[in-house]
Amino acid sequence: MPHGLIRYHAGMFKIAFSTVACPDWSLRDVARKAAGWEFDGVELRSFGEGSTRFVCDPGLTDAAKVRRIFSGSGVEIAGVATGVKFDDAIFPPVMGNILLSQREAGVPEGRHFVDIAQAIGARYVRTFGFDVPKFPPPQTRDGTLNRIAARLAKVCDHARYRDCFVMIENGGSFATAEDLAEIIAKVNSPLLMACYDLFAAHTVGDDIEEGVKMLGPRLAMARLRDRKGDTPVPLGEGELPCAEFVRALAAQNFGGWVTYEWEKAWLDELAEPDEVLPGVAKTVYGWANDGRKSLASPAA
Repeated sequence: MPHGLIRYHAGMFKIAFSTVACPDWSLRDVARKAAGWEFDGVELRSFGEGSTRFVCDPGLTDAAKVRRIFSGSGVEIAGVATGVKFDDAIFPPVMGNILLSQREAGVPEGRHFVDIAQAIGARYVRTFGFDVPKFPPPQTRDGTLNRIAARLAKVCDHARYRDCFVMIENGGSFATAEDLAEIIAKVNSPLLMACYDLFAAHTVGDDIEEGVKMLGPRLAMARLRDRKGDTPVPLGEGELPCAEFVRALAAQNFGGWVTYEWEKAWLDELAEPDEVLPGVAKTVYGWANDGRKSLASPAA
């Protein structure tokens, strides 16, 4: 078993951390520390080719080199995380020809990240829906949903022959598991999967256990983070039902990725990742094993 972890079940999920925790680390440092802290993989946050916002952005490094770094470490690339969203309204809403940049907002960026993922050997690209625009003139939820689905479908088509899946993550006006399921049904592509973020779901009162069940086989990644009020805190020290979320995943024999996110890149005042990431994998797998044991039949 890699990294010395003893899994409770052959179908157990794998755990990663997002490089949002460590924007100043090199890819070699990311892979080395992930292996040392018993993570199965890492999710690489990317802003596209040439961006220097993150030192560990895969778009900054030759794809073959990225593959070598991770294959040599025994750590997988769980996915490429992006900020791509598909909600932009078309304005003015004229009939006839519409500027391509408006009609396909988010599509070229989504395709670009699919190409990056294919080049480095990542199976998943994370995207968002996001909000029902209030201006220019207020938009309807149905209209926004239709725009999101049409644009997502084009990105999924681009992924068709690239050994890659597109993930839609909950947030904004589409924060529940039901919202994700609705988008997935409307796009109707086998290449569209769900990334279910605990924080976003809990904020709008989603039933986490039912959400996991609803997404079923379309759930490819579960995003885990903890909060105390509005402040990110280390895993298990906050108010979010992190253990319950993990146990719900284990109860459904979830076999995808659980990705831990420490938002150091956006909040410089947070503790350094070296203080927060060690022990996360052990904690998460402990919760999962508890969840599985609770389902076991009592001894005769």
